Amino acid sequence: MDFDTSEFGDSVSMPGQAWRVQVAEFMDVTVDGMKHEEAVSKLTKVPLLELVQGLDAELTTEDSHIRARATLLLSEVVTASANLNYASAVQLGSFFTARLPDWVSVRGSLKGTLHLLRAPPSSPRTLPAQTVASIAHTLLTNVAVQALVQADRMLWFECMLCILEAHLGALEAIGEELCQGLVAGLQDEKDPRCLFLPRAEGGGGADPAVLRALGRELGEAVCCYFPVSFRPPPGDVRGISRADLAGALTSAMAGEGAWAEVVVPLAL
Repeated sequence: MDFDTSEFGDSVSMPGQAWRVQVAEFMDVTVDGMKHEEAVSKLTKVPLLELVQGLDAELTTEDSHIRARATLLLSEVVTASANLNYASAVQLGSFFTARLPDWVSVRGSLKGTLHLLRAPPSSPRTLPAQTVASIAHTLLTNVAVQALVQADRMLWFECMLCILEAHLGALEAIGEELCQGLVAGLQDEKDPRCLFLPRAEGGGGADPAVLRALGRELGEAVCCYFPVSFRPPPGDVRGISRADLAGALTSAMAGEGAWAEVVVPLAL
């Protein structure tokens, strides 16, 4: 595992690594979900350096199930931790970025990445532009979005949405790559929960400069959903209506004048 463990601060060892009990509980998928939550809560009290060092075997094993659960565990602990510092955030950002192409670990990697990206600008754990640019590059070029299950595609869209809304400056060097990656991510997406999220990528909140950089190609990818034909099935619990999707699509289509060539013919 490519961690510089010195960056995580001083470790205070627990006698006999008593927290291994909680790790075992989380790794066991047959254990009740409440037990998993309790295990994560207890593990947030373990010094991060000690936890990272103690999970090294699980995080680097060739056993895909164990590696995936360990990555997910680390992301859950990081998400629940209230005292993550800047150096740890940068190291974790690099780790989760490097782990994103590992498809069995992608959910944990996406969860951890999303949590780090959501740090407010005033937070001591806000990621530097260089780290965010590396995350964006990996998300756009090394993650086959449409090959993922819905929950993981949702996380991918949330990560990209967060980057567009809060880390725009980090994308200056990857304009063409950004466009191609977003188009590929949207290509053939049918799940309304995922389609409702990328609204900001088309104008529901993104900076106009982003929209101009993305250009006609993304406009075509967004506008192909017009008109919205979605009808939620009876008893649907997802909470997304046709009106929600139509409103998001309208906002996207009206969000950037550069898309007029695509939008105007649809309105006629």
